[in-house]
Amino acid sequence: MILFLDIGFFHMLVAITLLIAGALSYTYFGGIKSIIFSDIIQALTYVGAGLLVFWYLYLSLHNIDILAILQAHNKLHVIDNSLDGKFSIIALFSGWLLLNIAAFGLDQDMTQRVLSCKNKNEAAQSLILSIVLTIPIVMLFLGIGALLFVHYQTGTVSQNFQGESITIFMYYILNEMPSGLRGLVTVGAIAAALSSTNSVLGAMASVAVEDLYRPWKLQKDPHTKEIHFLKASRKAVLIFAFILFFMAIVSYFWQRESELSLVSFALGVMTFAYTGLLGVFFSAVFTTRGSAATVPFALVGGFLSVLALQPYLFGIHIGFAWQMILGTLVAFVIMQTDTSQTKFASSTAQTKRINH
Repeated sequence: MILFLDIGFFHMLVAITLLIAGALSYTYFGGIKSIIFSDIIQALTYVGAGLLVFWYLYLSLHNIDILAILQAHNKLHVIDNSLDGKFSIIALFSGWLLLNIAAFGLDQDMTQRVLSCKNKNEAAQSLILSIVLTIPIVMLFLGIGALLFVHYQTGTVSQNFQGESITIFMYYILNEMPSGLRGLVTVGAIAAALSSTNSVLGAMASVAVEDLYRPWKLQKDPHTKEIHFLKASRKAVLIFAFILFFMAIVSYFWQRESELSLVSFALGVMTFAYTGLLGVFFSAVFTTRGSAATVPFALVGGFLSVLALQPYLFGIHIGFAWQMILGTLVAFVIMQTDTSQTKFASSTAQTKRINH
């Protein structure tokens, strides 16, 4: 949208190619170190762009009583007690809580970063710090949203771009933001996208080689050298880059057919993966039921539950938070049907990495 001012398939293909190629270039050669250091630069760029947008918006409203307008339109209301609100207090302590448990505790993307710490204390501190730093960043973008409301509160805004439902921030970027600032925001958006992509490439390659390929290879040839697994990791990064590329293309058509907004679609994609993981996790931690044999059924059960709740299948309109809860519950129940009372055992490769 920002680079080409349209959402045509060819231009989307170019954007996807640029992002995948950019993330692949330094992930392939630099590994986890390049991911971590580049993420620091990208995070600073992203937050810096947000700060400049906030400052520009604030200066453009110099003769307006911002707080009075926000108060008059009930935009300073902190707690939403409604049952159907996407960001209500109920959704916060249910679906969003589950989402964060999965993102910070179960996602291999975060796990590989934690395993790169020197010891468990540093790993715990890094997790806590990442959560704490999220707060001012969220407050920054809430502030941008509030200023955008004041900016547009006197007129009607069509949050539509060539048939695509877009956020008010995207509308502002596309229609009113000065070209120089738009360029910086574009760099910030690309930085955020690269940060997500390179981490996923590293995480999937790590799981494929360390948890799947290494045990199989060492069983066949116990004398396999470490350089072999390094080369295998680089090949895995290339393979998963191609898989991500095609998945992005599928998601392009999927999102357009679903007629969901981009934000709702992105949240929905995470829900598909996380509900099964959460069901397995809660079974392993809080019960003695379930075994490795039940895990695939729980993962599939959580996935299918979320799929059945999508409005484009059966016309069911249910909030993201409730999708998380119901999908997790289904996966958990499936795990509980296994009465073998066998606790899960970590894979040999994972155990070695944690001990190391």
